[in-house]
Amino acid sequence: MLTTSASEVIATVIPDTSAVNVNHTGTKDVVTNTNGEITTTSKCMTNLQRAAGLLVGGTKLDVLCVGEMKKVVIPTILEINHVFYDLENEGFPTVGVYDVDGPNAGNGVAGLAVSVSIDKGMHSITLTFKVDVDPPEYQFNLSIYGKKKLVVKWRTTEVYSEIVLFKPAVAVRPPASFVFHNAKNGTRITARGHVLVSSRADPRSTQSSPVFPEVRLPYDGSTTLKLPSNLPDSVITVTPELPGFSNKVSDKLVLFGGASGVDPAERQVNLSPSDLLDTEWRVVLSWGEEPRDLDLYCKTNFKPELVYYGAKNRGGRNNPVMGLIELDVDVRNGKGPETITFTPKADKKYRFFVHNYSGSDGSGVPLSSSSAKIVVFKGDGDSRTYSIPTDITVDDAGKHGTYWHVFDLYAGNVVNINEVVTEDLRQKQL
Repeated sequence: MLTTSASEVIATVIPDTSAVNVNHTGTKDVVTNTNGEITTTSKCMTNLQRAAGLLVGGTKLDVLCVGEMKKVVIPTILEINHVFYDLENEGFPTVGVYDVDGPNAGNGVAGLAVSVSIDKGMHSITLTFKVDVDPPEYQFNLSIYGKKKLVVKWRTTEVYSEIVLFKPAVAVRPPASFVFHNAKNGTRITARGHVLVSSRADPRSTQSSPVFPEVRLPYDGSTTLKLPSNLPDSVITVTPELPGFSNKVSDKLVLFGGASGVDPAERQVNLSPSDLLDTEWRVVLSWGEEPRDLDLYCKTNFKPELVYYGAKNRGGRNNPVMGLIELDVDVRNGKGPETITFTPKADKKYRFFVHNYSGSDGSGVPLSSSSAKIVVFKGDGDSRTYSIPTDITVDDAGKHGTYWHVFDLYAGNVVNINEVVTEDLRQKQL
């Protein structure tokens, strides 16, 4: 089994060939630039050379969200400062990200980690790299965003550079609008209340001096909720305060770049009703537009053994004979919710996982691009949130993992797993 990087948008950046000289070292050498892609056909190796010696990106500033993948195509043989480099035999490349402005200009950007894969062709090498935050909490550090310089080196030789505008990952970007749904039945919430927008989570905020004062926005369900357009770049939390629903969960988001930093999609937030008994738990699955159909499962070591869309165990939530567990709602057109309410038994085992039904054959939009999130609500008001890992897990045939193993519950103790796997968890023994 192989784990590779996830991809939301793949931007292919080809070195600008306007100043490239073609050195013919044999017959039938051809270098063309068609539809932005370089193709080379030759009986021998063709050398590409710039006056400055270094291959650079085009004049258009490329935008790359953290977590997205990027491809760079580099000729196999380069001449830099009158020295020829055969990159196929020069070891493995490294990619760095550097500040270009301010007091840290020229320094590596703390908190950004780059993974690289390489595909060698006859006359060119394709680098596919992904820039992630490491550790994850750095995604809420505004200093990692903005204009940065990407540099590719072979050993100590710089062979490619480009200025890229980094933006927050889709999962932490504010949406154009919010809408709130009942996690128990999937219906839109029409209760009148407020949504609190705060900058208290921003590291720059202090108790007496937040980045901006708290804002309470009215909500009645008749329209979607939009954030104020005049908020500064900052780390914010968005907390719904709607009567009859839990207010224990907030969306933590990164405002960066004004209107251009907003995700154009509408975000559906699925809230748990405040109807849980002290001993009850509710597991709520939410996700984005795609994949269309994700399914929440609970596997147990007692009857009903498997609770899911095909065996909802209707009435089981309040029936000890039926295991005190029930699937409340099943959704097949994106966003969720899919919800299981249950009362944990101290001497029993539970496994909670998600299946990508839309991609059952391992193709299509992978789980890691679903923006899936699970919130576990407990009757005493406590909650816990799990976010889908952003790595794609594939099997030996290259098919995506279609199961997200979220957590297990043994004798009342939660065992966090949070892994995307290729194994069919419906068949895996507890």
